[in-house]
Amino acid sequence: MKTILVIGAGLSSSSLIRYLLENALENNWNVRVVDQDIELVKRKINGNKNAVALSFDALNPEERRPEIEKADLVISMLPARFHMDIAKDCLEL
Repeated sequence: MKTILVIGAGLSSSSLIRYLLENALENNWNVRVVDQDIELVKRKINGNKNAVALSFDALNPEERRPEIEKADLVISMLPARFHMDIAKDCLEL
């Protein structure tokens, strides 16, 4: 099973999350979605058994790095100015 971590569950991530969840079973994906607003994440994954709702401060490296380390693929849906820190963690881990 491949683990996909989606960082950020705002409006721009809705189509991506829906696509990943619709294809998770067929592709053997475990989709982990994180946002500071756990209720937003829960609504987006809508009880999908191949998804996990997470809540932490994605801008805090001590909180995000353990989840990045578990993932096979990381998709940052944060504002562009935060992508570099996420990408650096991905490369290092």
